[in-house]
Amino acid sequence: MPRFFNRIAPGSPPVNATVHPLLWGTVGLWALIQLLTDLADAGLAPRIFEPWGVYYRFAFDNGDLQLAFAGRGIDPQMLWALVTHAFLHAGWLHLATNAAIFLAFGHGISHDAGIRATLVIFLLTAAAGALTYGLLSSEPGALVGASGGTSGFIGVFLCWRERWLARHGMARDQIWLMVGALAALNVMVAVGVDSSVAWQAHLGGFVVGWLLGYAVPPRRHRARSRARFL
Repeated sequence: MPRFFNRIAPGSPPVNATVHPLLWGTVGLWALIQLLTDLADAGLAPRIFEPWGVYYRFAFDNGDLQLAFAGRGIDPQMLWALVTHAFLHAGWLHLATNAAIFLAFGHGISHDAGIRATLVIFLLTAAAGALTYGLLSSEPGALVGASGGTSGFIGVFLCWRERWLARHGMARDQIWLMVGALAALNVMVAVGVDSSVAWQAHLGGFVVGWLLGYAVPPRRHRARSRARFL
């Protein structure tokens, strides 16, 4: 049986492939925003970058969604915040964690689906994560972070890998083990391991990412015999 992370399955770029500049640029933008808000918080950058103001304008507030459902109208800020919240982070560790996942999975997805499709997947799954957070979260609060989008990348990757294994008549137990592990981790978060983590966004991003794995199939088909599987 081939190893789960082998180099001929979709989502696994060639060893010599470089990460697309737009992926690096996205992470760089996250870092720039974080740096500016940190400097403004310390009085070293213009006040327009102070965290509370940036969050107010660009974070996703689930209270706005609840007001919309209550018939009180849609705040235009909520519409762009479905996406812009993914470019804000609650600190450097939060940013670094999302950046590592974004680059690792985004690299493979961009190689197989193209950079435009990859960025669209990120934005759609980030928005799906925000909406899921707004629908399932019982407490009002602002959502920041790219984890809805990075969960979407994981969903696409696992969907592609599951379909590839099924197509070749191979066991998919590793796929379901990973899905179960991700579900268990989010259940632990949901019951109180870390109440600051928006498990709802992870759930929404992952599910929509999995579905997008069907809508955006990998375009690369490297024909190699099973004897060359790693």
